[in-house]
Amino acid sequence: MARKRTGLRLLRGGLWLLVAWVLVRGVVSFLPAAEAGPAPAPPGADVPMREPDGLRAFPALFAREYLTWEAANPDERSARLGPYLARGLPGHAGWRGGNPGVAQRVEEAYVYGVRRVTETRWLVTVAARVTRTQEVDEAVAGSAVKRKALPGAVLYLAVPVGTAPAGGWVVYDYPSLLPEPPQPDFKEPVAYGKEQTDEGDRVRSLLAGFFRAYFHPRENDLTYFVSPGTAVRALEGTWTLDAVRQTTLLATGEGTWALAEVAALDTTTGGRYLFRYTVQLEERDGRWYVKELEQRGE
Repeated sequence: MARKRTGLRLLRGGLWLLVAWVLVRGVVSFLPAAEAGPAPAPPGADVPMREPDGLRAFPALFAREYLTWEAANPDERSARLGPYLARGLPGHAGWRGGNPGVAQRVEEAYVYGVRRVTETRWLVTVAARVTRTQEVDEAVAGSAVKRKALPGAVLYLAVPVGTAPAGGWVVYDYPSLLPEPPQPDFKEPVAYGKEQTDEGDRVRSLLAGFFRAYFHPRENDLTYFVSPGTAVRALEGTWTLDAVRQTTLLATGEGTWALAEVAALDTTTGGRYLFRYTVQLEERDGRWYVKELEQRGE
C-alpha cells in the first residue's frame, strides 16, 4: 500500500511539473523578442575603417604653410612649420629660398586623396593652388615696393602624416611632389532617352518664356509656365537672359524631358556664359508645362 501511495505522489508531482512548464512557455511566447545585434564580421572580412578626426584638415593646413614663403624670410616659414613637424626633421623641411625678391602663396588647398599606409600612418594628397610674385625695382626713392605676377600653378603634394603618441597628428617625413592627375574622359551620353520632334516648336516656345521669367522674375510670372503644385525658385541678381539657343526633346520611361542650352550675361562683369538645364515636361489640355527643373537649387 505504501508503495502504491509513493507512486501516486510521483505521478502527481510529474503532472504538476508538466503543467508549470506549459504555463511558463505560454507566458514567454507573449514576451517581446530581444532584438538581434549586428552579426559579427567573418574572419578576414574587409571592414571599412572610419577616417580619424583631423586626418584631412591637418595635412591641408600643413601644405598651406609649406608652400607659402618669401625668399628673403626663411626663418618666418620655419616658425610656421614648427608645430607640424616631427622631432628630428629640420624646421625648413628640406626647402631653400628661391630667387631674390620672389614670394609664393597658397590661395587654396584641398585634400585630393587619402591612402592608409599602416595602422598609424597615412599619405594624404593635397591639391594647392599657388600664386607667385617678384619684386620690381623702382627708380623713384621712397616709393612702395611693387611686385609683378609670375605664372601660378596647381601643385599636388603627398603629405606623410602619422598619429602622435600623445595624440594628434604629425608630419613624420618630407612631403612628395606628384604629377597632375590625367585628364578624365566621360563616355556616357549627357542624357538618356529617345529623341522626339518638337511639333510646332511648342516646347521651345515654352522654355523661352520659362527662362525669361526665370532670369527676370520681376517682369514675368514664372508660375504661368510651371505645372500646378510645382515650385521653382527664380534667379535674383544681375543676370540677364540672352537666348535659349538649343533645345533637345527626349522621351524616357519617367516621362518627357528637354535639354536646354541657355545663353546669359552677367551685367556686373560683362561675362557671357552658356548654361545647360534639364527640364521635365508635362502636357495638360494640349499645353506643355515645366514639371521639374533638375538644377532648381535647394
